Amino acid sequence: MFYLTSPDGRNAIVYVQQFTKEMVVLKRKGERVIHKELGTFGSDEEAYAALCMRVQALRREGYGAVDTALASYAFPASTVGEGRLTVESHSVSFVVKKCTPVQFNAGIAQMDETFDVLKTPGVSFKQGDGWFELEPTHPAYGESFKCRLLSEQAFRDYPSKLKELCLARGYVDNETLLPGGRGRMLVVTGEGVVDIYIRAFLHGLIKAGAEVSFKGDRDWSFFPMTPFAKRDVSELAWYQEPGLHELLMNGGLVKCPHAPLHQTPVSKRPLFL
Repeated sequence: MFYLTSPDGRNAIVYVQQFTKEMVVLKRKGERVIHKELGTFGSDEEAYAALCMRVQALRREGYGAVDTALASYAFPASTVGEGRLTVESHSVSFVVKKCTPVQFNAGIAQMDETFDVLKTPGVSFKQGDGWFELEPTHPAYGESFKCRLLSEQAFRDYPSKLKELCLARGYVDNETLLPGGRGRMLVVTGEGVVDIYIRAFLHGLIKAGAEVSFKGDRDWSFFPMTPFAKRDVSELAWYQEPGLHELLMNGGLVKCPHAPLHQTPVSKRPLFL
């Protein structure tokens, strides 16, 4: 069960009542229900997995999870999961306070280098000046993610009220940064290989001078100058793939503890998570 609130005064109650195999999502404005969503699945566990992904979708919309004790709505006495996200739904979120086009492209360049080292099958990485798209084809890798830095010209074409709204709240949506670089993103990594690329992107941004804050689910840890340090990634699901961490440490991508830079490239064998 989860209780989430948004800055505009809305709230959402999300739960799976035990033995029903049914996910329930209620969005409210005050005490008035403005949206109700039901989903029936093959088991309580499947329903709860779907619930966790729905919670992440709400977080992308700007909702934040708070203590269920603060909810005015009475949850059913017996619910599944007790408000813990499944590993498959774990995410990384970050807020960009300031980022120039040069800094944004530095983040993309770091992702590109990482992609070249891993050569991960089932993950498509596309990029251009001021945009990129990461598209995994298997759920074990995480969810797809794309991002662009909006140009001044493109922003001028926005309707006036939308521009005012974006500037007031400090972001456009989960895929777009304002021309000055402001924005917020949430990426469902599932602790798969998408987590690696997000680490590379954040490393490139921050090393180039962008102002970024970040956090992740389940005690996610990250230090910008050592994005793949063992102390921070050894508990993640992708780390358990034999040889994957060694590729990152030996690939000459960034300076990591106990790993010299510019080693002879290791074999870029296909990796299946």
